[in-house]
Amino acid sequence: CRTRVYGNRFGPKTSIGRGNLSFTTINIVKIAIEAMNAEKERDERIRTDLARLAGFDIVGIDGIGIDTACIVLSEMGNTLASFPNERHFISYIGLAPPLAKSAGKNLRKKHRRKNKHPVGMTLRTSVASMLARSQTGIGALGRAVKSRGGPQAAVIAMARQVAKFIYRGMVYGNAYVDEGAKRYDERRRNSAVRGVKRKIKQYGISAEELGLAGAA
Repeated sequence: CRTRVYGNRFGPKTSIGRGNLSFTTINIVKIAIEAMNAEKERDERIRTDLARLAGFDIVGIDGIGIDTACIVLSEMGNTLASFPNERHFISYIGLAPPLAKSAGKNLRKKHRRKNKHPVGMTLRTSVASMLARSQTGIGALGRAVKSRGGPQAAVIAMARQVAKFIYRGMVYGNAYVDEGAKRYDERRRNSAVRGVKRKIKQYGISAEELGLAGAA
């Protein structure tokens, strides 16, 4: 910007021939860092308050952010003791597998009621981004379900798992601990091996029949 100097120690005040340039700089990076630090401190305070209300660190669950936690607590309150178990809670928020039955009779698809509870819908949205590459146990669960039932079933299964962690934390005070994708895949493999061994024993299948007679 251009400024003018009017003062003169000797002679009358004048701006003629007194023009000069004034360089004023703004440290944008410093302002951004200060804003980020302030936002981080605010989020930490909110997270502490949410943990106090829920009875455990609800934001620590994978897929749960501050906004999602606020919706859960505003809709459900700070206790889930009114639900006898986690299955009742999951059914209430619309994340239970559809039975398509009423009074023992099968219902046609057009007659089924869809449960669009805000908590269930919010959990579906919050975990959807974890399906592709999340290296958490919840993400591994979603990919396993996706291979059998498609992406929609996978998202519902992941949201259902998150709802279980929320119930256990708010009712029993259990802290969330992620087992990781590798641990989850290992458990699935061990379960599959036990199932195969059980079938082999049940039907009396020999190694020759499986083509493993010469295997080391």
